Amino acid sequence: MKIILNRSYFNLFLIFFFFASVHIQCTNGFENVIEINEDVFEEKIAVTAQLYVDSLPSITISKNINISNNNFPIIEDAAVNLISNNESYPFEFNDQALRYEPVIPFDLELLKNYELQVNHSTLGNTSARQQLLSSPTEIEVIPSTSIFNSDSSLNLSTEFTLSFKDPKNEENFYIIEGESIGKRLDFDLNDTIYDRRLMGVKSSSNLVEFKTLWRIYLRDEHLDGETITIPFYCLSVHNTAYQMKVNLTSTTREGYLHELSITKYQESLDNPFVEPVIIFSNMEGGLGVFSLNSLSTFSFP
Repeated sequence: MKIILNRSYFNLFLIFFFFASVHIQCTNGFENVIEINEDVFEEKIAVTAQLYVDSLPSITISKNINISNNNFPIIEDAAVNLISNNESYPFEFNDQALRYEPVIPFDLELLKNYELQVNHSTLGNTSARQQLLSSPTEIEVIPSTSIFNSDSSLNLSTEFTLSFKDPKNEENFYIIEGESIGKRLDFDLNDTIYDRRLMGVKSSSNLVEFKTLWRIYLRDEHLDGETITIPFYCLSVHNTAYQMKVNLTSTTREGYLHELSITKYQESLDNPFVEPVIIFSNMEGGLGVFSLNSLSTFSFP
């Protein structure tokens, strides 16, 4: 069996860090904003550390380069550690996956406060701090229209209602996405090909802070501790799809702001009249993001 995952947009922030040289403006503590500046070139460590509860933690580390350069220089010899409660959890480089993974597996959910430290002999050091937030509860995703067409094929234009209990006394941030899973027989390979494609998502809810063709961003600014309900619909042209999924990501403020700024940057590329987009980073002394996340996925059927 061969599996193809077409979800490279999740790492759009990598593309920016790999291709753009940047100018850092320190705002406070462990927060930075990155402004595009092709004329300035200074090598820095670029970190992608978006760690998920219930998943193997993995971290990608590269060296940012000039926007005209098409190379992707992955850093393989950095010293990477997560620090929590005065305990150090070292990471080592996996040369097949091209990322850093824990030397000894640990349960991310059991440890609330973390500091990520990345040290390199020539590029220097970078670090960031994060606190794992509580996950939403009582999550329900209910189709408002039939998920099947009259011929029993999957209805790829389905309306949903998502509701969940927001954790109280925390500032929480959410990202909603849809995806469709398809399969087909490859006669040349004599094998079944499975592929995953993003579905378009749309919502007119006034709770939505920002939306694109593929994502909905919202925060609990006015609904702390309450039940949040979001109507939306998914749309796909994936004609071999046999399953749809709705994903709710709960992330920290830094992860949310980073993803949101990357999305706005990507949308501004074809518009010469928009203001320059500021890319959010929380890596002190470097570039990128360290965030802690939880993911809830609902499949239909």
